[in-house]
Amino acid sequence: NKRREMQLEYNKKHGITPRSAKRSLKAKKEKIKVEDFMELPDDELKLIIKDLEEEMEEAASNLEFEKAATLRDQILTLKGNVKGMKNGQ
Repeated sequence: NKRREMQLEYNKKHGITPRSAKRSLKAKKEKIKVEDFMELPDDELKLIIKDLEEEMEEAASNLEFEKAATLRDQILTLKGNVKGMKNGQ
């Protein structure tokens, strides 16, 4: 798929080696603790958010609206709180 190819090209260009997103799995199973994501590089945080967004869309297409809403809330938490804390707010 095109997105995957673009990601691989980006990773190669920037010397990024993909790693298992263990924190992402933890975040899906329990309430996200913003502090757990504070030390992640922005690129890795963006990948985790993208994974959560894809899972949210899949849940919505499978009519799992409660799961999709939970994932949406986690995404908003990550986008808002982590980025705000990293910027010193």
